[in-house]
Amino acid sequence: MRQTFRPDQFTATGSATTEEKAKWANQLVLFVLGGYQEEAFNQPFYQRMRMMFGFIAHDSRRGFYYEYFSNQADLERWLKAVTGDNWLKHLGGGDPHYTWGDVEATVGSWLSELLAQCPSVGRLRVKAPATVRAQRPASAQARLF
Repeated sequence: MRQTFRPDQFTATGSATTEEKAKWANQLVLFVLGGYQEEAFNQPFYQRMRMMFGFIAHDSRRGFYYEYFSNQADLERWLKAVTGDNWLKHLGGGDPHYTWGDVEATVGSWLSELLAQCPSVGRLRVKAPATVRAQRPASAQARLF
């Protein structure tokens, strides 16, 4: 499989290598291109996602997933945050030697370009069953954006 992102596009931090940053960015590509499937939203992927793009108030993978991928309006809020309308953009992105700001900027640009070329990527192709949506965790009720 061809990788969209390479380690040489990123800067290592004290706790993450460039390879780890590229691996996570490529996992996000697979998640998006795969139609936002819950199976692709595993715990390690969620652990990093919740610390990026201004998503700081989520404490469970399930709550985060259903907060942003249960319906089209929620997906659009997620896309808006990832493509640049988030608090980090207003702070300049952070130093990539200490943050994942380089990944956020690179992934956000990739997703913006992809949405411009292929708007269907921004449409939810999977829906959580109504019974699951009705049982969204309380943590999923708070909205940051």
